[in-house]
Amino acid sequence: MSETLFRDSFIVYRQGLRTKAWVLPLSIAAHAAIIALLVVIPLMQASNLPTIEITSAFLAPPPPPPPPPPPPAKKAGKSEAKRIKPVQAQTDMYGRVRDVKILRSIPLLDQAAIDAVRQWVYEPMIINGQPRGVIFSVTVTFQLK
Repeated sequence: MSETLFRDSFIVYRQGLRTKAWVLPLSIAAHAAIIALLVVIPLMQASNLPTIEITSAFLAPPPPPPPPPPPPAKKAGKSEAKRIKPVQAQTDMYGRVRDVKILRSIPLLDQAAIDAVRQWVYEPMIINGQPRGVIFSVTVTFQLK
């Protein structure tokens, strides 16, 4: 009986354990090779790169529709019969005027110029296939009668 107790306490390596010892590293290497073939190698080919299309920011936006007539200016003398008003505007991605900044102030005409420019809608600039907002300058001419 004592022989069977000692015989059971010794570790006996089975034949299947040796097979498992080399199959696992081989499986990992095979998976790494498959990933390299399917993922890494196609990414390294430079012929399939996407193209980037940029529309220049220096192109002028399409001309706006004519502005509505401004309200009559109060206390406008004969020296103010024709006034040119430079305005800086910023459009959003839909071409609508978002912000207006007066570059040269004439207090009687400031609000009329802002109201006129805010009514205009421009064609948005396209960069890489996406519409973008743009900042530009526009001149509003007032003809007082």
